[in-house]
Amino acid sequence: MSMRIRPVLALLLLAPFIGEFLLGDFTLRQLWIYPIMLPIYGGGAVLIREAARRSGRGWPTIFLLGLAYGIVEEVLADQSLFNPHFLGLRLIEYGYIPALGISAPWTTYVLAIHVVWSIGVPIALVEALVPERRRDPWVGRKGLAAAGLLYALGVAVVVAGTAKREHFMASRAQLASGAFAAAAVAALAFALFRPAGGSSGPAPAAGPAGPRLPLWLGSLAFAFGSALLLMTGMTAALPPAAVEVGELAALAIPMAVLAYVRRSPGWSDACADAAAVGALLAYCWWGFVVTTSLHGRAGIPGQCLFVAAVVVPLAAIIVRREIRKDA
Repeated sequence: MSMRIRPVLALLLLAPFIGEFLLGDFTLRQLWIYPIMLPIYGGGAVLIREAARRSGRGWPTIFLLGLAYGIVEEVLADQSLFNPHFLGLRLIEYGYIPALGISAPWTTYVLAIHVVWSIGVPIALVEALVPERRRDPWVGRKGLAAAGLLYALGVAVVVAGTAKREHFMASRAQLASGAFAAAAVAALAFALFRPAGGSSGPAPAAGPAGPRLPLWLGSLAFAFGSALLLMTGMTAALPPAAVEVGELAALAIPMAVLAYVRRSPGWSDACADAAAVGALLAYCWWGFVVTTSLHGRAGIPGQCLFVAAVVVPLAAIIVRREIRKDA
């Protein structure tokens, strides 16, 4: 297999695995759903990564495109933001805003997990596997078009499957507002951030902070990622406004810290890698909460395998990298 195509395939395969299975939405017996989820998650992640990197832009653009991705999936594809009986879980009942037809806590939560875990974490982890190419495009124009077609196919599949399963259709105004919001966010992703220019090449060396800064940022990502996920479990103890504020704080604080530290002399690509690993580990333990809630204890053995499938290879890669540094 060509070295050029390996990271593309890795991202195609990793994004749906993290986005659905590591989250705990599906059990080991439901692995047959994986190929169905691959086009929308894998195609979307590759499309976003390549669009950002080919234009010379970085993580701010990737995160905003991830937000646009989340809006498309949750508004236009499965319509979970508006469906009061989505999967029979009554997700929008808590904190429901009648004027908008949505739940603020659910909207913040589900869009955040798409930005961070469906898009951001898979891209960061795969880029960490090819540090010398992390800022370079991995495909040409034809590959970019293929990713776009794959993503469009994935959206169509989810739309058809949801319509058949849920028997629900959002209003035209809701669908139109979602389409406009996704397009506006995608446009802002490129309008607000200029191309970095000359950002390709080897990873920058760590500055005066040395290895402590990546460890600190990884811990920060784990703590605030866990806090963001935990807020969804506080609906019985806190009013919706408190949960919403907690979710926004748990999302905004680490983003602001990362943006600030990224301008410091101690920043290196190891910082981005560590933040991705920290967020990933938060998702690992949260997956057990989700799978137990949805599938009972029967889902726990499969969830252990899902976590091992991600963590064990990741740990091996980190150890090998450290050995090479010391050699």
